[in-house]
Amino acid sequence: MKEAKNLGMSSVCVVSDEEIKSRKFQNTEDIKSGKFHLIFGLAENVLDKSSVHALKYSICHLRNRLVDFVIHESHVIETWTGERKIQI
Repeated sequence: MKEAKNLGMSSVCVVSDEEIKSRKFQNTEDIKSGKFHLIFGLAENVLDKSSVHALKYSICHLRNRLVDFVIHESHVIETWTGERKIQI
């Protein structure tokens, strides 16, 4: 995240659903508003109910501004879904 900042890009690390519910995580509205260029997180945190809702129903600012998701250990997604999609 430090490197992103040095490049003039804003970033955030998505935390667990429990942290969001306990209000320890203050970036939900910032994510929805498109404040960040990069979103970092574990697959289970990015795909939890609160995160998916924030991303799915956010206003177009997020879609226009978001550069990429960075998923730590993305190989586990194949294990969860039982599928492997190959891009050519």
